[in-house]
Amino acid sequence: MIFAETIGNPKLDVVDIEKLAETAHKHNLPLVMDNTVATAYLVRPIEKGADIVVNSTSKYINANSDAISGVITDSGAFRWDKEKYPGMAEYAKFGKFAFTAKLRNGLFRNTGACLSPQTAFYNLLGMETLGLRMERACDNAKKLAEFLNTYPDVTVNYPGLSDSLWHAQAEKVLQNGYGAILTIRVGSKERAFDLINTLTIPKIVSNIGDTKTLIIHPESTLNAHSTQKEKEEAGVFDDLIRISVGIEDVEDLIEDFKHALK
Repeated sequence: MIFAETIGNPKLDVVDIEKLAETAHKHNLPLVMDNTVATAYLVRPIEKGADIVVNSTSKYINANSDAISGVITDSGAFRWDKEKYPGMAEYAKFGKFAFTAKLRNGLFRNTGACLSPQTAFYNLLGMETLGLRMERACDNAKKLAEFLNTYPDVTVNYPGLSDSLWHAQAEKVLQNGYGAILTIRVGSKERAFDLINTLTIPKIVSNIGDTKTLIIHPESTLNAHSTQKEKEEAGVFDDLIRISVGIEDVEDLIEDFKHALK
């Protein structure tokens, strides 16, 4: 299969789903898209040719970091060749539901990979306000990115900025905004730590997609055990800070960063 993130985390690169789908299907491979960072509010990968979409619902869908779960959405459009995918042969009788049947017979039955009722309830509650929250968070992220971009000693990475490497691609792929995550590089690991510890509104948490603004130093946490090459390929550097922007008053956030950057 070909597996990709709609918006990479933390690199924030935006992929051309239609071109990936064309390449995948040319070689009879399913295209699986992780749409966690974008959510269906920004893009619906199946409508652009993806075969399967996965989401970590612990992030934007849930919104309050109070449940761990994920979902798999199968378009039912991919034709599983029996010779190339012998593991799918016994499920061919289910037609477009073949992959779903395999998941239920394998992951669901054998490993218990299903939501608890309470977790499902939390996710349903979150979905009711997903559009409103994403609209506010994306707008906040763009305004904060534009503000931070005025500092000559701060390098901002956000697809919504016109000077972003991924801006043109984001314009093509995304709708309703550019996401609610941005990263900044501040020159040194020491300065990154000082900035994180001086800020008062963002919470130092490894999650993303909360209603609260979350901040983390990926190089020393999420990617601490990655090799140097893996870190560079993922866009992780020792002076990099990832900011998952929430739905607070953006002026409060800007004032907080303004104070911390003095």
